[in-house]
Amino acid sequence: MPPVKPTLDEVLESYKHRVKQENPVYATAANAIGSKKPDQATYNVDRLAVSQAFSNSFNGVKYRDLGLNTSLSKSVVHTKLDPQFL
Repeated sequence: MPPVKPTLDEVLESYKHRVKQENPVYATAANAIGSKKPDQATYNVDRLAVSQAFSNSFNGVKYRDLGLNTSLSKSVVHTKLDPQFL
């Protein structure tokens, strides 16, 4: 027997909304948007699955950066051992 999906009203009723208090001098637009509790117009109960065929086609191969490293290294012993940083 498949699990019973909760209705939108049940989800919104059980939603615990805590607004993060921030310094008004450094107010952000993200906090202004996130301060509103979701309602029926902004909350989506249905989740649409997307096929993972493209991601799974890499067979676990990870990207590896093989570029040339041209950064200078500073000495951890003494600054006089850094001839390039004079």
